[in-house]
Amino acid sequence: MRLLANKALFFAAFSHVALADWYLWAVETNLGTSPDFPSTELLDQFYIWDHQISRDDLDVVMLGSSEDLSHDGDIGVRCIDCGTGVGPSDPSTVEIRTEKGHWTYYADRDGDLVDQGTSQSAGKCVPHHDFNVDCPSAGAPVGSIKGSTLLFCTTDSVPL
Repeated sequence: MRLLANKALFFAAFSHVALADWYLWAVETNLGTSPDFPSTELLDQFYIWDHQISRDDLDVVMLGSSEDLSHDGDIGVRCIDCGTGVGPSDPSTVEIRTEKGHWTYYADRDGDLVDQGTSQSAGKCVPHHDFNVDCPSAGAPVGSIKGSTLLFCTTDSVPL
């Protein structure tokens, strides 16, 4: 149910947006523990924004981490060699799939961001870890969200 709600929020927020320059954020949400939440749940999530984010930006648009985005209707981010939101590394491959399209960043292709529908370059991305976020997790009595930018991408116009 939560995944469907997140998809709905994602589409509502980005259904009309075509970004030229944007950051891919990798964050780790730790829901923490308390008497009401006895076990720690860690969630790897991704956000796409064109600016340094704050706590308020984390309430809406999120793409979940996925190991397989090969099926129609799959939505999320598959990241190879990414580390975590709290310890990002320079990824070798990042696949992003939304309702609007399917793109893959390849470090070994000079940072090309390839549109998987056309096999054409849609832009370039470079590793970027300069922006960070560290704040309380909303909706849980304890916990935190920590992360940083993973990539900075320049595109003609990618309708995320």
